[in-house]
Amino acid sequence: MILVNKNKYKIVGLFLNGFLPIKLPNISNYYKIIAVNGASNYLFKHNIVPDFVLGDMDSIDSYYINKYMYHNKIKFINTLDQNFTDFEKSIKFIIKYGFFNIDVWGGINGKENDHLLGNLFIAGKYINELSLIFYDKEYYIFFIKKSIKIYNVKNKKISFFPFPYVNNINSYGLKYNLKNKNFYLNNNIGIRNIAIKDNIKICFKKGILLLFIQR
Repeated sequence: MILVNKNKYKIVGLFLNGFLPIKLPNISNYYKIIAVNGASNYLFKHNIVPDFVLGDMDSIDSYYINKYMYHNKIKFINTLDQNFTDFEKSIKFIIKYGFFNIDVWGGINGKENDHLLGNLFIAGKYINELSLIFYDKEYYIFFIKKSIKIYNVKNKKISFFPFPYVNNINSYGLKYNLKNKNFYLNNNIGIRNIAIKDNIKICFKKGILLLFIQR
């Protein structure tokens, strides 16, 4: 459940210490900006002051700590619980503040390959509490658990991954449309499809679907 409903439609930008884009994304629409550990270095270098910096602070450049530790906008919050990853600790923090829509940067293409599966697994645990969209240099990546319409995607690549299964999936507006298909992670997936319409629709009866859409 969302703890503070008034925050449900505000978007939070969450920056993790993975491979962040060379060009700073448009952050003007973010209600709050949260940096996890060393991701704050990236924001500081772009003259962006996050609202919160989470973590054990061990990967933040000492220059920035000295410069911003007493900045009146930033709150530095130590999250030392080793039972959770930095990503999951940040999710728990976000849920506590009652936010729902989260854009995640640096969370998919981590600096170590196991970050990818780990962060996706964690995101899947919170699908009922948050709407998470991961951004990498090529794709938007997010989970859906019911019908969805997606706009302005003509000629974009679309890939489907069941998490771990999806029953009776149908799609409209794709080059290879799906009709009452059942997807299982250890059996079949749908990758490198193409949108042939500006607007597409995906629906299914049961399960969770991980969707990759070309940016």
